[in-house]
Amino acid sequence: MGVQHDIKISYSTKHLGTTMKNIISLFLSLVVLLGSTTNMAATDNAPTSTRQYQFQPSDTGLDLVLNEIDIPKLESTSVLVKMYAVSLNHRDLAMLDGQSRSIEQLTGIVPISDGAGEVIALGASVTEFKIGDRVMTTFFENWLEGNLTPEARATVRGGPADGVLSEFVVSPETGLIKIPDHLSYAEASTLPCAALTAWNGLFKFGALKQGEYALLEGTGGVSIFGLQFAAAAGAWPIITSSSNKKLDRSKDLGAFGTVNYKEHIDWDQQVRSISAGNGVHAVLEVIGETTIAMALASLAPNGHIAIIGGLSGMRSTEFTPEVIQSNGFRATQFLVGSRADFEKMNEFIVDHQLHPVVDKMFSFKQANDAFAFMRSGKHFGKIVIGIN
Repeated sequence: MGVQHDIKISYSTKHLGTTMKNIISLFLSLVVLLGSTTNMAATDNAPTSTRQYQFQPSDTGLDLVLNEIDIPKLESTSVLVKMYAVSLNHRDLAMLDGQSRSIEQLTGIVPISDGAGEVIALGASVTEFKIGDRVMTTFFENWLEGNLTPEARATVRGGPADGVLSEFVVSPETGLIKIPDHLSYAEASTLPCAALTAWNGLFKFGALKQGEYALLEGTGGVSIFGLQFAAAAGAWPIITSSSNKKLDRSKDLGAFGTVNYKEHIDWDQQVRSISAGNGVHAVLEVIGETTIAMALASLAPNGHIAIIGGLSGMRSTEFTPEVIQSNGFRATQFLVGSRADFEKMNEFIVDHQLHPVVDKMFSFKQANDAFAFMRSGKHFGKIVIGIN
């Protein structure tokens, strides 16, 4: 966006020759054009190629392959972003392992939906951003608000649309959002999917309130964000893990109660005990078929369970009409959230000055190592790949 200059110049042409009149006319024309020269120069000097990782077929399925491609010409509403950090979600690993889409559907797709960087060039019609703005990608390139439509669903980054594991990314203006001032690029890169999923699961759909209990399963990205959000809102988060070390770290983030599910096979009873027999008011169900029964048993009357992931599989016989009627719970299955949801979550993050938990960072050339680390399940919070 250019800088508007309001300059008033008064002069008399009575005693000026033709040459001087032409010079003044040229000067005034330059003043009018001044507002657009900054962005024009930035666009002219923008890079023309980028290195990026793509899914490519191999003998064992799909591999991450580093390629160099030409950067497409900016459309009028497009923004060119120099990427500084991207963060992994379990969805990205599922894509690589062939658990989400076919090899044919993913071949050539750039992985990873979540990233953060700096605006370095703008299309002619972009109004919301300027050169130098720090921005995050949204999970959907084009879901501004309201209900999710088939058209918006087709713009999910990292498949079916291209993701952001790239040195430079061309994004529609609708697919970016400004980074809160107190967050680094690495921290900001963790927000688009995991954080927004946790936020909507607890507050938009779960209606979690101060003094109510929330159950978080495991210590991955969604659950750790859920822990931070619930604690900041004055709720009482209870978190599970097979690692006492991770549970100790969770206490430092505000966990009201912790349960080691390996030491307590019937861990739902521990959850009920911690909640004084009341049960929890909200559950972020990220595991799937191996946990759903005990998650339901942990719910308070009219509690809410957000169906988010299927780390252990998605088949379950728990959601029968009889179970729903006898337990009186509410359940919602949803996919991340809109840009308007993102903006509302950011307000909460700024108000409470929250910082995402970045467990480990990898360099751009270590992208395959980052995926391997996620596969190991050793992480606590988020895994980030630094780029530029």
